[in-house]
Amino acid sequence: MQTPLLEIKDLSVMYRGDEEEKAALQNISLSVYQNEIVGIIGESGSGKSTLVQTVLGILPYRGGIIRSGAIFYNGLPIVSAQRGRD
Repeated sequence: MQTPLLEIKDLSVMYRGDEEEKAALQNISLSVYQNEIVGIIGESGSGKSTLVQTVLGILPYRGGIIRSGAIFYNGLPIVSAQRGRD
């Protein structure tokens, strides 16, 4: 079986507000294989930018907290819940 080029497993991301945390992504999973094209669509505020920032590894610098899950590139872990915790 072919290894996904990008694999997201059970990703949940929160943003910390003044008084509480707000869920931005909950249990997102997807796999993208070589030569595939994937589009992410949704309403404004649905988490598209949060998902991309998390994949790029810049989410912790934007105030987001990875609560669960992991992201793999070519089978290697690039983001996990432990990295995003403060």
